[in-house]
Formats: sequence, C-alpha cells, structure tokens
Amino acid sequence: MTGAATMTEFTPTAEGRLADYLAQVRQALYAHPDVSPDEVEADVREHIATEFARLTRPVTLSELESVLTRLGPPTQWAHAGANSVAGPRVEPFDWKGFVAGVRRRVLGVFAILWKGPEDWRLAYLTFGLTLLAIPTAGITLIVAYFFGRAAVELAKEKGQPLGARRWLTYPAILAVGLPLFLAVAFGPVVPVGAAAAGELQDATRLERAGWVDHWKKPITDRERHGHERVLAVVRQFPGSGDLQEVLFIGFAIVGGMAAWWTVLGLIFWAFPRWPTTFFHPLLDGYDGRHGARLAAVAGVALFIWGGFAYRLWDAARAG
Repeated sequence: MTGAATMTEFTPTAEGRLADYLAQVRQALYAHPDVSPDEVEADVREHIATEFARLTRPVTLSELESVLTRLGPPTQWAHAGANSVAGPRVEPFDWKGFVAGVRRRVLGVFAILWKGPEDWRLAYLTFGLTLLAIPTAGITLIVAYFFGRAAVELAKEKGQPLGARRWLTYPAILAVGLPLFLAVAFGPVVPVGAAAAGELQDATRLERAGWVDHWKKPITDRERHGHERVLAVVRQFPGSGDLQEVLFIGFAIVGGMAAWWTVLGLIFWAFPRWPTTFFHPLLDGYDGRHGARLAAVAGVALFIWGGFAYRLWDAARAG
C-alpha cells in the first residue's frame, strides 16, 4: 500500500458502491482461506487510488463504476486460491460487513441531506416526508408536496431534467395534485347533485304531507308554487318514479358542470400558467389555447342545456 487510497475522496453514492463491492469480495473469499481479504481490499483500494491520483474533486459513481468494471466481478479475486482448496466451505453471513454497508448508505443519505446538492436534498426530503405521512395521518404529505414542487422548479431553473429524482418527488406531488385536480375539475358534481336531490326531497315530502311543514303549518303560496314547479319539471322526464328523479338530478349536474367548465376554461385561458403550476405533471403540456377550447366547448354545451331546461320549465308551467 502506498497510502494514496486514504486520500481518495468519493461522493456518498460512490462510497456506498465501493463498500458493496468490497463486501462482495470478502464474501467470495470465505471459501478460500489461503487468500487474505485484507490484502485484496488493500490492492483494490490502491488500484482505485492510482486511477484517480490526479483528480482534485470527489470521485463520482459513474467514474468509479468504470474502474470496477475493468477490475472484474468480486468473485474473480478468489480464483488465485481456488486450486489449493479441497472444496467449498459454508461460512456464516457477514453481518459485520452488512451492518457496515447499511451504515455507509445511511450516512451517505444524511450527507446528501446535510451538504449535498440542493436538488437531491429536496428530493430526499420530499420522499422522507411522504413516508412519514402514514404515521402522521397525512399531515406531512402537504409539506412533502411543496418540497417536491420546489425540486421540480429548481430543475427547471437549471435547465436539467428531473431524471431519477422523479421517483422521490412524484409520489407526494401526485398524492396531493391528483385529488386537487379532480376536485377542481369535478367539484360542482357533489354540491349541485346534493342541491337538486334536496330540493326534490323537500318538494316530495311537502306534497305528501298536504303542503304543511314539520310544525303542521301551511307553507306560503310562493314556496308551494316553487315546489310544485320542480315536481312538474321532474314529471317531464321519461319513465316514472325513481327513474325520473335520477334523470332530473343528472340533468342538473350536467348543467352545473357545463357552467363550471365554461368559467374554468376562461380562467385558465386568462391565466395559462396556473394549470402547469398547480397540476404538475398532469398538465405539463397545457397552454392558454386549451383553456379557450374548454370554455368554447363547455359554453356551447351550456347553451344547449339551457334550451332543454327552458323547454322543460315551459312545459311544466303549461301543465
């Protein structure tokens, strides 16, 4: 040994890869007691130190991988003592080496979080907070979402693809962004459907009760007229009973969605950056023209719906 190996610095990921390689070398040498694992490890480290003797920065994973490829698989270091061994022997698992490898990996992760590149630090923080969302009932998931979005924006500012960091950031982004997208896109379905069903239920109940409320008091003529008109509209739909009620509620939901999408399309047309900001990566290919098209199609649908609604209302009034 020249001692140069001790001067070689590695990135956290490269340090973990080297530790794995050396642990596999020691595992392969268990069946060959005539070969010293310490000497082999010293040879490997000295060879690597020689390769990067002129390098003034930490060795990266890709650079180390190319050297390890030339050195060959860990098992080839046992070939020197293969002829002197009568037969393979079973040795216990190298728990010490395993624990040391895990420790190096954990320390490598902490090194990235503490002083590593900011983009990877954000990615690891995002993934860690995502895992903590399970025991914290989802509280940390919101924080993870913002860390993930910060990692995405940082990559955009640097003009770099997100690459492997997507696997660390996208779980939190999608876990929050997808429900948010569905809520924005289909938000009116629940309130409009509930309002239509509630109005229909009140009108049916009052009609069966002889147009008196819970306190056995007659309702006003105006209220009764409104409820009667709702029931008359429901009876304009085909079928009878429950089918008419379902069609009435569905018709109300269609009108609410058409109106909502018209407004939403206009907003997204006026502010084209909002969709890509809030709904990454679902709407990454969005631009203002999509909002204009959504508003146009939904506006036409709303106009057609309004025509049917007017005919139903007019038929109910005539009846």
